[in-house]
Amino acid sequence: MTETALKSLPRLEGRAAWIFHEEDYDIDQIIGVKNIRIQDLDELCGIAMQTYDPDFRTSVRPGDLLVGGRTSVSATRIRRR
Repeated sequence: MTETALKSLPRLEGRAAWIFHEEDYDIDQIIGVKNIRIQDLDELCGIAMQTYDPDFRTSVRPGDLLVGGRTSVSATRIRRR
């Protein structure tokens, strides 16, 4: 990532709920391709990250971060009601 791109990113603060250690992780597995049409936020929260960690929903908290390596998405903030 270029220095200019890094400067344009917002400063994120929060607990790292999950760190993807793979260099090229599959972001489609965060909710699963079969669930891509689900729009209900509560339902999505219940199924998020099941491929990586079946107990993820019990450990994640509002404001937690998913941190990844050198892919097009480097961090995603988790929002829960």
